[in-house]
Amino acid sequence: MQHPLDGARLKVGWASQQLAGLQAEIARYQQAHDPLRIVLKRDPKPPQYALRLRLEDAPPIDHWGLVVGDIAHNMRSALDYVAWALTGRGPQGVPTRRQDVKKVQFPIVSSSETNFNKSRVKPFLRPADFDRFKRFQPYHRRHPNRHPLAVLSALNNEDKHRVPQVAIPTLDCGGYRMECVRDGTLTHLRRYRRVTMKDNAKLASFRVHRVGTATPEVRYDGDPEFFVGLANGHRVWGDTGSVYSTLGKIGVYVGSIVNAFALSLGDWEGREAGRPFIWIEVVR
Repeated sequence: MQHPLDGARLKVGWASQQLAGLQAEIARYQQAHDPLRIVLKRDPKPPQYALRLRLEDAPPIDHWGLVVGDIAHNMRSALDYVAWALTGRGPQGVPTRRQDVKKVQFPIVSSSETNFNKSRVKPFLRPADFDRFKRFQPYHRRHPNRHPLAVLSALNNEDKHRVPQVAIPTLDCGGYRMECVRDGTLTHLRRYRRVTMKDNAKLASFRVHRVGTATPEVRYDGDPEFFVGLANGHRVWGDTGSVYSTLGKIGVYVGSIVNAFALSLGDWEGREAGRPFIWIEVVR
């Protein structure tokens, strides 16, 4: 049985698979650098010593950015498939002129309802369907730029002109433990909360005061937390800010929109048993 939104379901499903693959790639990179190679070095700048990261191969953020762009494009396309399917029951029917076909896009508006009502797709939809689009718009939120659709739109637009920027992974070193265990005392300790993961990055700095003539022994212990997010501040309200958490929340939201309109466009296998048209798991 074919459903008018089968294409949207395929797009969301493919984006979900790409996201799972990206999460696995990032995890493999993290595992390949666990434990991290950390060295104790004299620091040319005060206070005196520093813990620094040694990293031979940089994270493949350009490749990860290409994957993010593909995911955003597929999710955005799924929404446009919804708009296209609904034109079939609109007052003008499915558009055939090229200039009209270009107007059929799912509107994403962060500014105001006034601008939403100016959406070019409006003449091709039933008023009831167009009004249903309204409930999903970012402008209803206090912080519309953190809305899943606003972030999706930004990522998709970036992908048209450049590779979406995946931020260089950072290390959370707040839980690092250090102590001077022999022949000295450790002072002026400064642990850097978020450190860009690159070669020779400074994780902590400190002074060591000798007690006697022997060389003090400094011990450090801890496991910095590995974190990969999107550049340019892209994140959805309520998520952790990681690249797969942000994209995962967008996927769930897009899936909920497709599900909402699938109910009125036809039946699918499993509907009577309560199975949704699209099922997306939340990515942490």
